[in-house]
Amino acid sequence: MRAPIVLLSVLIGSALSIPLGQLFDPFGAFLQGEILNTNQDFHESSDYFSSMSETFAAALEDEEVLAKKFAEFQTKFQKSYATEEESEKRILIFKENALKVFEHNVKAATGRSSYTQHISQFADMTTDEIIAGVTGYFPQQEYRQHNASQQNAANSQSRVGKDSWIYDWRSTHVVTPVQNQGGCGACVYFAAAALIETAWARHGHEAVVLSPQQLNDCAHDEARGNHGCEHGGGTFVPTFDYIKAHGLTSMQNYPYIAKDANCDHNKESQVVARINSWTPITPHGNEEVLRQTIEKNGPAAVAIHVSDGWTKYKQGVFDEPCAGGRNHAVLAVGYGYDGPSNKDYWIVKNQWGTGFGDNGYILMRRNNNNMCDIAGDAVWVD
Repeated sequence: MRAPIVLLSVLIGSALSIPLGQLFDPFGAFLQGEILNTNQDFHESSDYFSSMSETFAAALEDEEVLAKKFAEFQTKFQKSYATEEESEKRILIFKENALKVFEHNVKAATGRSSYTQHISQFADMTTDEIIAGVTGYFPQQEYRQHNASQQNAANSQSRVGKDSWIYDWRSTHVVTPVQNQGGCGACVYFAAAALIETAWARHGHEAVVLSPQQLNDCAHDEARGNHGCEHGGGTFVPTFDYIKAHGLTSMQNYPYIAKDANCDHNKESQVVARINSWTPITPHGNEEVLRQTIEKNGPAAVAIHVSDGWTKYKQGVFDEPCAGGRNHAVLAVGYGYDGPSNKDYWIVKNQWGTGFGDNGYILMRRNNNNMCDIAGDAVWVD
């Protein structure tokens, strides 16, 4: 993951003369979130970009201009719609999202936000549609007692300094490539498989991509919260109980199809990776315990709340209100401190493809009242 881009020279000089066509290009630097400035006292650029925000809003009122930009979006992401009515609905959602991204990136370009947003494949969808379609964490119903000892520690803040630093399990080559759950609520199965991948690799085995489809099909247990990706998603307890009992095969052997299916017991039996135990990270909601666990035991599967800004994230340290209940499962692979913004962060691997965020990853604010409830439901395995 690249460090947050700080383009002070662009903002001071050449950004003030960016042609409007480039500034308003859906896939140009500005609307793709490539301009991030941590200088909070940049009044000249603030005035400039604020006026550009008004100009952009006015431009999108021109139906021809809006249609052209929407056509670019459709071409980029191969989008088509069944009816003219649906197309008209989607272009209005695209317009609203484009305005949100531009206005947010004005803040990021003028030192008033520590992260940028971008026009992504979800720009024709509402936040509710994104959450319904590509998350899938079902609220936890139970926790069982485990043989592994439970960790306890008081909440504390990590010490910060002027220089950025990072603790990142990707540097040890135990984290597999970013996957894409597509339009099915399989986030729990992807996060669980990703966690087992890292644990298996940390114990000296080959890093291999494991099968979330196996979990979707074979760990189905509606009574305990695993409903399948087309019917509400899943939850951690039955998923990890299943993995402990049965192990996991590879994605190559049991490919992901982004829909519910009957368990293929032949493929299920071709086990590639196993775990000895899995453990909820407690006390729930304690970020310092989560940090210590990741440092000592490797990445952790975590459940978070996905908000509108989260879905549009491009780079920098995501830091905005995102309360509302956990709805998405991801993998925390490390943590660090960003000196320019003076913010601690988590390094989080998502499974919406590399087009999401920074090549599939997001930096989420750490030590900020358990933002997005990232430590509220977390798991490590051995």
